[in-house]
Amino acid sequence: MQLRYSVGVKLRTYVNQKCWLKARLSHCPDEGCRCRPYRHGYYARKTRCGQARIARFRCRSSGLSYSLLPDYFAARMPGTLEEIEQTVVALERGATSLQAALAVRDRVHEDSGLRRWARRRNQWIGKSLVALVTLLGRSQVLSESFYSFLYNKKHHVFLNKTMAH
Repeated sequence: MQLRYSVGVKLRTYVNQKCWLKARLSHCPDEGCRCRPYRHGYYARKTRCGQARIARFRCRSSGLSYSLLPDYFAARMPGTLEEIEQTVVALERGATSLQAALAVRDRVHEDSGLRRWARRRNQWIGKSLVALVTLLGRSQVLSESFYSFLYNKKHHVFLNKTMAH
């Protein structure tokens, strides 16, 4: 399970000062468990600032593992939230998926891989926003600009079907 880790420093500082070493999980997030999870290693995330590591912990009772994911990163999606946002904004403004990917990434991959990379971020954002609207309701979430952001054929059709129920 990934838990939000509010670090309070910029990504470059997080990487340079190895802030993952300071990460602590004071109590087990598992309901009813009173243990203090133990450190269970790290996993890496590549960033433009270098390799960031994500601290992992394991519950002594259940054996479940927990990752303290800093605010810069999206759950279950490589890269940073800022890269995802830049990609989606570029696509919203009419850039091709290749142009959107190149605005954020270096050209070390094949063009088809870069297009796929940008498409995945756009799909991830679309699905996340649809889930948000579905959970909170249209009136609480949608503003004029937010709705125009979602207006792409796939997301718009799905949103309309969801809101109709």
